[in-house]
Amino acid sequence: MLEVPGAEAVCMSKQFENNEFRNHLAKCFERRLFMSLIKGLHHVHLKCLPEQMDMVLNFYQNIIGMELLSRHEDCAILDTGDGIFEIFCDAEELLGQGDFRHVAFATDDTAAAIKACEAYGCKIKEYPVNVVFGLAEPTPATIAFAYGPIGEEIEFFQIRG
Repeated sequence: MLEVPGAEAVCMSKQFENNEFRNHLAKCFERRLFMSLIKGLHHVHLKCLPEQMDMVLNFYQNIIGMELLSRHEDCAILDTGDGIFEIFCDAEELLGQGDFRHVAFATDDTAAAIKACEAYGCKIKEYPVNVVFGLAEPTPATIAFAYGPIGEEIEFFQIRG
C-alpha cells in the first residue's frame, strides 16, 4: 500500500480511527498520482442543428453568462472561465437533448496520454498532430483523440509554448 504523508494524522482523529478509512485515503492519493497525465478539462464540444445555433448561443451567452471569444459560420467559441465551450452547428438530424461530441483534457504530454489509452486497449481515432487554433491569438497545440471504454470520444489537448 502507498504510504501517504499526513494520512496518519488524519486517521488518528476520533472520527477516522479505522484502517478502512486510511486504506481508502491512500487509494485516493494513489489514483491522483496515476492521473498526472491530465491537468484539467480543456473544453467541451456541443453539436446542434444549423437552425438551432442562434438559440443555443443566446442561451449560453445571455442566460449562462459565457463570453463569446470567436464566432464563425459553423461554430462559436465561448469562455467558461477556466476552459472553452465549443458550439458547432453542423448536425444533420434532430438530437433531442443535444450531442456532446467529445471531452478534451488538458495535458503536458499528448503522446503519453495516447500511449496510455492504447495500453488499456482503447481504439485511437487520431494520433498526436500539431495544429494552430485562432482564438484571440494563434494558439499552437498538439491534439489527439481516442475512444474511451464505452465508445466516448476523448481528446488530449497540449498547448505548445
